[in-house]
Amino acid sequence: MHKRKRFGKLSLAAILCVAISGCTEKNPEPETTPTPIPVQETQCATSTPAPPTPTEIPYRNLGGMEIIIGDFFTPEEPASVGMRDPIDVYRDEMMEKYNFRLIRKTVAGWGEIEEDYVTSVQAGEPIAHVVELDYRFIARPFEKGLFYDLATLDELDFSERKWNANVCKLMTVGNSVYGMQPEPTTDCVGVIFNKRLFEGAGLSPDLPYDLQAAGEWTWSKFEELCGILTRDTDGDGQTDVYATVSHGAVTLQTLVASTDSDFVGKDENGTFYNNSSSKNVTDAVNYAVGLYQKGYEMPQPEDTSWDYFVEAFQKGKAAMQFNEVWTCGHSYYYGDNMKDEVGFVMPPKPDGADDYHSYAYYNIAVIPSCFDAETAGNIAYAYNLYTTPMKEYDNPEKWKWEFDSYCDERAIDETLAYFQDGESVISMNQLLIDKFDDVVGPDFLWMYPFKEVTPEEQLRKVSEEWDAIIAEVNQTREK
Repeated sequence: MHKRKRFGKLSLAAILCVAISGCTEKNPEPETTPTPIPVQETQCATSTPAPPTPTEIPYRNLGGMEIIIGDFFTPEEPASVGMRDPIDVYRDEMMEKYNFRLIRKTVAGWGEIEEDYVTSVQAGEPIAHVVELDYRFIARPFEKGLFYDLATLDELDFSERKWNANVCKLMTVGNSVYGMQPEPTTDCVGVIFNKRLFEGAGLSPDLPYDLQAAGEWTWSKFEELCGILTRDTDGDGQTDVYATVSHGAVTLQTLVASTDSDFVGKDENGTFYNNSSSKNVTDAVNYAVGLYQKGYEMPQPEDTSWDYFVEAFQKGKAAMQFNEVWTCGHSYYYGDNMKDEVGFVMPPKPDGADDYHSYAYYNIAVIPSCFDAETAGNIAYAYNLYTTPMKEYDNPEKWKWEFDSYCDERAIDETLAYFQDGESVISMNQLLIDKFDDVVGPDFLWMYPFKEVTPEEQLRKVSEEWDAIIAEVNQTREK
């Protein structure tokens, strides 16, 4: 799976078209204690352990059907030539047994796949039977009703352990499920910390891990540490090492997520609503701005580019950063360019909250909505077979393999486990609302640290427009 920066729409961030026939149009606590958003019941897997092996799949002869899984990243040639991977042999035997052929390939470039998906499905000739879309590209086709409702297909059981529960939660709207992913969560957001700078401030280099394990990694403890980590090391009256340096939009989104909230809520009926004025959101935003105003966050130096925080963290000018875990091993970020050892923990939780929460990003696998029920069922049947792991590979901790090269043991065993159970990751509902994703950045996130207007004033200013955008999506879905 590709790793990319999420600065994207709200961030910074040779077409091979395959014509496929068979489609028809269709379709009293402390003040910081989070106020929970109503959550709908889903059929997604949870942290409750599933049976070690999948339910036996009833035999179905697919009549030689050829099925294409299309994406934007599969290489044209294998990475190496030699002994065949056992999984490939296993899948070939499976395809022979059930009489179908499945091919995985790139059907469009990253920048073209959204448009190609939309136009091809609307024309009844989708670019593939199953398509993997970058998270940035799910809102528009979702709003147009171009994703098949997977909850109507008996061939898929999302309570099975192999399915990514976080993707299922995001793509569940009411009683419908519009997307899936059999791969674990790897693109997750938390706090990266520099162990050397913790030691330099007289703190244990494992302190964030210890606090997290004890349930004491809270907003108040985080702020207390900020006061210790922000230092004038040469006595000239100027701060030389800051507690944090991050992209402002990521800081805001991460702290809002830490309250188990999002700017867009989704109620038990699958109706979206503007959640930006909730106590959770306003508390998180004010907390973030307060850290900046107290001098704990390194301000952007004059005449520097938007990614100034990368070099600043590399050079040890700040001890912590809100960022995605994969940056710990990426050469542009902190892999080859940073000599200090780093750790990774969940975002601190509000005081009084029961558990830690954050957000993550994914590629989403969807089935085009234009297929008739029988064809969609056969596609789902084949995809379910294709994603069923070999017994030898059916390891409940196989997700850890993704992180071995750039995370320390405690990050994997203690932090990243939070992102796998479907309980601690918020849904990021704004990813399903195309126009909202376009305006939340310039209207709000990019205004951090709000030097000319308070966050509440800005939220009141934009609330009417945000309400209208969200209402439009709800009305479109109801038609």
